Amino acid sequence: MKKRWQTALCLFLLFASLFLSFTSCQRETDQEVLAQAQALLPLSFLVNEMYLGEGIEWDEEGKKIGSYYEAKASSLSHFGVTGLSDIRAKAEAVYSEGVCAQLYSIVLNPLLVDGALVSPKRYYETEGEKEGERLLMVATNYEPIGVGKNTYEDCRLVWCRGKEAEISVKLSVSYKEHPVQTEENATFRLIKENGVWKLDSITVKYYDTEEIAP
Repeated sequence: MKKRWQTALCLFLLFASLFLSFTSCQRETDQEVLAQAQALLPLSFLVNEMYLGEGIEWDEEGKKIGSYYEAKASSLSHFGVTGLSDIRAKAEAVYSEGVCAQLYSIVLNPLLVDGALVSPKRYYETEGEKEGERLLMVATNYEPIGVGKNTYEDCRLVWCRGKEAEISVKLSVSYKEHPVQTEENATFRLIKENGVWKLDSITVKYYDTEEIAP
């Protein structure tokens, strides 16, 4: 009898857990999930630009160490950062742990292939002239993965199940004075980490420079 009771209790707890997972999105309306996604998108575009795009500018009048120059103050202000901790915090505010790990491996660590340096780490910190001062240094020989600035329209919630969701947007990218390029139905995943929705896809479209007339 006791064994049957324990089995019944385990089954009850299992089904209760599955039910709560299934209904977690139902407790949040579609509009609430969509609103959070819309708040994350513009923040992610700035992170993409800092990590993968044209990035933080360097100051040729500032400190120089090898192929690195001190970051330009106006560019730091544009991105709202002062050092590596801020650069990481910006990514962690919008992206999942998995995406952040990818970004860190691409940008904050050197890329080696068979022991040979393919790409240097983009940013690092060093001591400044004042006591306790830290300077952000920017690699001048780092090749951005892509260029352009993203904007979006028509954000729609495709589905939401448990702690996962997917959105669809009309994603545009502009580059200098060239015509805007658009992807009509770009889809991105979201996941809920520690009760907070984060983007689980890198929300980026790069400008196709091959379309630029010579």
